Amino acid sequence: MTFPKTNEGTYYAEVTYGNKQYQNEQFNFDQYSGQILKHQDYKDKNIGYGTALRARNYDLHMGSIFGLTGRILYFFAAMIAASLPITGFIIYLNRKKKKPKKKKANL
Repeated sequence: MTFPKTNEGTYYAEVTYGNKQYQNEQFNFDQYSGQILKHQDYKDKNIGYGTALRARNYDLHMGSIFGLTGRILYFFAAMIAASLPITGFIIYLNRKKKKPKKKKANL
């Protein structure tokens, strides 16, 4: 819930139903009368304008968009990404340790 910052502002509330993804509603209330000024259901959001994608931002970043499978995939992707600097440094150190090969003279 967000409270108004000015005299013309509105109260904003978002209601999410249980653990169901994308089962939420957003309301704007008049701060003096309590009347609902705006109501938006997730099903009414338009993907073309990006409102549905912005609503999925948290789920995309936490891996919950695909449920448990998504979280497992995100975990492995994060482990691979975290290992890249370490393995790159190990490869760099191993290259420095190698001695240059001696060329054999042809007689």
